[in-house]
Amino acid sequence: MTRLLFYNDSAVLGGHEFMTIELVNALARTEKYEITALFYHQRFGAGLGPTVRQQRLPFSSSNPFPFIRNLRPGHIAHVRRSIERIDPDIVVVSQGNIEIGLKGLIGGRWAGRRTVSYIPLAYSFREMRGRLAAVRDAIDRLYYRLPHAFIVETEYQAGLLRRYFDGPTFVIPYPIALPDLAREPEPKPPMLRGQFHVGVIGRIYFRHKNQDILPRVAERLEERGESVVFHILGDGPDSSRLRDSVARAKLGGSFQFHGWLDKPSLHAFVVRYLDLVLIPSHYEGIPLVLLESVALGKPVLVSRLDCVEEYLVPERLLIDRRDPDDIANKLSAALHTPNGEDVTRFRNDLLARHTRAAFERLAIDTFSSLERI
Repeated sequence: MTRLLFYNDSAVLGGHEFMTIELVNALARTEKYEITALFYHQRFGAGLGPTVRQQRLPFSSSNPFPFIRNLRPGHIAHVRRSIERIDPDIVVVSQGNIEIGLKGLIGGRWAGRRTVSYIPLAYSFREMRGRLAAVRDAIDRLYYRLPHAFIVETEYQAGLLRRYFDGPTFVIPYPIALPDLAREPEPKPPMLRGQFHVGVIGRIYFRHKNQDILPRVAERLEERGESVVFHILGDGPDSSRLRDSVARAKLGGSFQFHGWLDKPSLHAFVVRYLDLVLIPSHYEGIPLVLLESVALGKPVLVSRLDCVEEYLVPERLLIDRRDPDDIANKLSAALHTPNGEDVTRFRNDLLARHTRAAFERLAIDTFSSLERI
């Protein structure tokens, strides 16, 4: 039986952590692998299947500037010793980007194990508008040489990765598997009727998710007499800035802040309360919110990004993320005419391409190949 170790030291339980949990549990169900998870976040462990062995890390990925701060010798030595005790054949390091989880990459290589990066983003920091981008991109080229192989979730990210790494790269698209998709949602509570309700889901981080454009969009809609409430579902480093911006614009009635919800509560909220989901991001790895919202039967407006092209989103649901007028126009049109043959085809195509069966088959095939590297 092949022994696998999955490493995740993220202090945040986000989309990629949920994807990692899905991958671990899919492999555990095959009974071909003895799997141990070495992780920091308590809720990461709560999502793992009963056959997965668990060990907690006493530290998380170090921020800000993890490209330097994750090189702490004491932490890396701790990871190496943990790997040697667990004695895996393959170490899989779940990374939000090449700098997060760096202790796992170095520790795995130091322990002499086949080390694989499971990563959602292969953008440069210049492309992500990160601080010290030129320095980080130069150093990160060295870090991309550490893994023996990579696993990504889209062909687009695999293409970006080839700029830095010419070794084995595997693509495992994320599955859409949500409960009770066919169930009729409960009607909106009376207090919410007569308004449109738009969800913006994810970490509140302007450089990535672009929520700072929302007050300007709300102003445009208000000028047109549209009654729209934006529901902010998430939290993050720019949360207070967004709240301040909303207050300065006197748009308190157009925004509600909910913080993070667990997955079942989030899905229930989307189904019952929202008319549409808006994704105005500057970049994405895999737009998980897009996939899950469409599966839940909600129309989605998403930024016109290269990484979105493979999902064949209808033209009327694509927005210019830098133009509040374009976003307001598309929002208004989609809220008044949310469905159509193009949206139905789009939803059916996504559901057909992102099945759990296909995900599990690709996971097994990928790890069979990794055993031979």
